[in-house]
Amino acid sequence: MDQRILTPEEVASRLRVTRRAVYAWLLSGRLRGLKAGRLWRVREEALEAFLADRGAGPREGLERVQWEYAKSTAAVERGENHSWLETDLGGELPPYEWGAEGIPEARPVRYIQGKGLFVLGEKGHDQ
Repeated sequence: MDQRILTPEEVASRLRVTRRAVYAWLLSGRLRGLKAGRLWRVREEALEAFLADRGAGPREGLERVQWEYAKSTAAVERGENHSWLETDLGGELPPYEWGAEGIPEARPVRYIQGKGLFVLGEKGHDQ
């Protein structure tokens, strides 16, 4: 069982897309990968399954992936920012610094459909 393991860069090169597209697919779960710390790896069999799954619709396999990538590239050109997809959410967060006053007192809120959340006791939004 000598299965090859690929880096996201190798996957991007094979599919002729950017690393960002590969990371977006990995983070969304569309492309199955293994994560060790901050490093992603993709089994060749997972890449083949990804390409086979993309076959629904007018395009198939690699052509479909490139078509979807072109659509996502157009979104970036329109100013849509997808950099959050590459955020490393692993590890512990540092403690939050609340300042000299400490943690603020919790206050009840109420959701009003079409308007949002309102803090109760302010400007007549009490129950």
